[in-house]
Amino acid sequence: MRHRNRFVYLFFFGVLVLVGCGLMVSVQTDPIPTTLTDEGSLPFPAPMINPTAAFRTELPVYSMALSPTGRYLALGSRKRIILWDAAKPEETRVLDGGTRDILSLAFSPDEKTLAAGSYINIDLLDVNAGQRTAFLPGHADYVHSLAFSPDGRWLASGSGGTETAIHVWDLSDKRLVRRMTYRPGYSERVRALAFSPDGRWLASLGLDRLTRVWEIDMRRRYSMPHQVLFDPATTPITASFSPDQKILVSGTAEGRIVLYDLTEGAVLKTLSGHEGEVLSVVFSRDGRTLISTGRDRTIRRWDVETGKAIEAHEMKDDVQFGKMTSDGTVMAAAGPLGAALFKLEEPKGTPLVITLLTPVDRQTVNQSVIQLVGKIVDDAGVIGFRILVNDVLLKDNSEAEIPAEIFLDEVISLDEGENMITVTAYNRAGISRTETILVTYVPEEGEM
Repeated sequence: MRHRNRFVYLFFFGVLVLVGCGLMVSVQTDPIPTTLTDEGSLPFPAPMINPTAAFRTELPVYSMALSPTGRYLALGSRKRIILWDAAKPEETRVLDGGTRDILSLAFSPDEKTLAAGSYINIDLLDVNAGQRTAFLPGHADYVHSLAFSPDGRWLASGSGGTETAIHVWDLSDKRLVRRMTYRPGYSERVRALAFSPDGRWLASLGLDRLTRVWEIDMRRRYSMPHQVLFDPATTPITASFSPDQKILVSGTAEGRIVLYDLTEGAVLKTLSGHEGEVLSVVFSRDGRTLISTGRDRTIRRWDVETGKAIEAHEMKDDVQFGKMTSDGTVMAAAGPLGAALFKLEEPKGTPLVITLLTPVDRQTVNQSVIQLVGKIVDDAGVIGFRILVNDVLLKDNSEAEIPAEIFLDEVISLDEGENMITVTAYNRAGISRTETILVTYVPEEGEM
């Protein structure tokens, strides 16, 4: 069945304002990247995603930053910074980014300052005026990552190439107060930086697959990392701390989300579902769920305790960058056509519950034909469900009466070896939920 996209697109054609820039650049606000698809593996977009703004640009996009409240969106490009303000949606400003490409961006917690990293230097810009207020020199190569501490006192910057180093700046007087370097001969860049909620810890992600956690102690200018986290199967590219600072979550190039126990320094669990890079991942305010966005065009919500995906939503257009506010309420996505902002809302009411009674996950059976028994419950009313076996659609069912409960009793034929059975259900509110189990069929001796 099809559930058509019911969203109302809020869009406007912007007035281009050029600040400190003699080059005319085409930037137009329109709904290009906000289109959500109702085709493919995620056909039922839920109303938790509300497209609020979008614009296209002819400039290449090298970096992106979303301000803490989601009011401002900045895109780094070829010697330019594109700045959009939700309070002035008719204006899209293009700021002078200096003589080099802008490879990293970050907003201060009060949203008054935008830091822009390029070759060797970091520019600090007044967001309201669009003017440079200071610059921070000192890196030996391009600045690939930036992060403000939660109180706005410190700015951390990471570089790579000629020298791989992390600098911590005191923004009260623009001084370099701490410098952490990687081992001699290490030539890869610091890909991402993230402060803990209390500002005491800084996580850095390198292309050596290591996540280093540093203690920001200004009494020591040089130090070794407090902790080094490693998962041999993944390459971390983005990270954030849980509200209680007990867990560090990283999104990886392999499409997995890895949760680390910071007390033990070990992998707590790994979540799978994205195909391709996980571009951003953050905890909800209460720390009970995660929200992630990936290069596979999907936005996903996860239950931290169970490690299960709660919701999944697909965007139509390609995504190269994804950012979310620290509380996971606003998301920005950028691709070849431009960028878009989305409002993410917490699901209301009782969530969908899929209970699969038999077979159980990771069960081994000796029969090629089995019964899938279970039920789907939702107070809002279940629209329907889909069952896939090894990515082949077995059943696509809709219920005209929209009942609160549907019972499953389906005959399933298995292939020899591992079989993946996926059940996805949708309720009247548009929310989806998916449960996946793995069943292995091993024929009995003598069976052909």
